[in-house]
Amino acid sequence: MLTGNRYQPFTNAGAYRLDVSEYAVPDNDSCETASSISDLPATIRGSTKGSRPDFNNEVCGASPDGFGVWYSFTGAGNIITFTTSTTEQYKTVRYTVFSGPCGSLSCEQSYDLFDRSGQFVTENGTDYKLLLTGEDFDDRDNFELQINQYSFAMNDLCKDAVELKEFPFSGDMKGATPDTAIQCVRYTTSSYPGVWFSYVGTGNLIGLDATLVGSWDWALLTGFCDGLSCHHRGSEHSRKVLTFETELGVQYYFFLATKNNLVDNPFTIAVAAENAWCEDAVNIQKFPFSYSGEVKGSTNNTDISCTEGRTSTNPGVWFSYVGTGNLVNWTISFDDSSWEWASMAGSCDRLICYLQDSERGQEVLTFQTIVGRQYFFYISSGNNIDNSFSVEVVDYVV
Repeated sequence: MLTGNRYQPFTNAGAYRLDVSEYAVPDNDSCETASSISDLPATIRGSTKGSRPDFNNEVCGASPDGFGVWYSFTGAGNIITFTTSTTEQYKTVRYTVFSGPCGSLSCEQSYDLFDRSGQFVTENGTDYKLLLTGEDFDDRDNFELQINQYSFAMNDLCKDAVELKEFPFSGDMKGATPDTAIQCVRYTTSSYPGVWFSYVGTGNLIGLDATLVGSWDWALLTGFCDGLSCHHRGSEHSRKVLTFETELGVQYYFFLATKNNLVDNPFTIAVAAENAWCEDAVNIQKFPFSYSGEVKGSTNNTDISCTEGRTSTNPGVWFSYVGTGNLVNWTISFDDSSWEWASMAGSCDRLICYLQDSERGQEVLTFQTIVGRQYFFYISSGNNIDNSFSVEVVDYVV
């Protein structure tokens, strides 16, 4: 540590303190002395302390100000993933992958990720060098490097899309790679690893209920793999229920991608709930009425005009009934967490908010109805989870 006033002559600087630390140069400080990684998966603990700059100019994304260590491995024609943790949470790590001998390295891939996780597709029998660096001297520290290898996912390519016939369908992102053929350019779906599904439209709704770590992208496309057209696209965080109305006989392709380069993200695809839309509301014709179901496969309904709460932004299901002039008593029970409801009158294309609230657990709700008026009742989960619920409705003569 050197302290003092840099803007004054040395004779006016006053007292100084100089601390000098010395570190041994790591054994794998250069390409020629790269540590060999022979068996995968592998967990490597090391340090960049004492490492020196590797290049005079920026090479393959690696900065001349970076101080790093080198590793070598041989490709097996599969996917290699790198995950690094450092002793400080917010340190940025750059991975740079080269092929060929040290004297004539060829740039393969370089990426700088905040979450310190990434992947690389190898060619069988090719020798690779991995350079692991920080951005500057302050990023030199102890680290743990985890390297795994995966075979390609069976539905990694559009031509190998898994046809969705039975629901729900569960899977993960192991072995997924980016797909640059996607032309939904508003989002960056094509740059993230993902998997493909196909579905022939039935004229009904299809819902995607996914749980992924971090944020994720999706694209719904039509046509053929060599000529896809973007039908719908989106970018979500953590859990979200997405529902699409399909046309009878139309071939759809669905691409689901993780934005965090994490290969073990689980997900589930399910058909939409039968009453996911106002037009498909379960019609209550006789009282008493009982119904049990779950929110999975439902969608959020942004056309709900009960704006005081968040009802329209959470997935929910619909019921309808015609008023009798009597009191209608609703007893609603959710498994857990919070839930919201909205009672409306009118028609699906012109709903008028009647009552709205947010509750927890079980609640008894009573409404005075008008003879002949069409009512709609919307129940939504406040936490976007697989909430099972039950409804009992009784009509009382006033």
